[in-house]
Amino acid sequence: MRFRFLPGARADLLAARRWYDEQAPGLGQELGLVVREALARIMAMPLAHPPWPGIDASLGVRRKVMQRFPYAIAYYLEDGAVIVAAVAHTSRSPRYWLDRLR
Repeated sequence: MRFRFLPGARADLLAARRWYDEQAPGLGQELGLVVREALARIMAMPLAHPPWPGIDASLGVRRKVMQRFPYAIAYYLEDGAVIVAAVAHTSRSPRYWLDRLR
């Protein structure tokens, strides 16, 4: 199985990494490692994570909440790949990224 970030999801991650690096050098890199670990878990068991609450179930969007940082990965499966729709801060509007879907 492979994964792909939608452009908005990549922008989410880069912005978060920059913000954390401004707070403390190296913290953005730590966020990147946590995201990488979360993606590895998603890839190993893509259906193990719950559907994203409040999102139409027919879209198949799932949520992987990350450890240590207040972020969740919004993803869905398409053609045998994990598509990352958002790396969303848990305090931000929970559906700001919906227009990125298919």
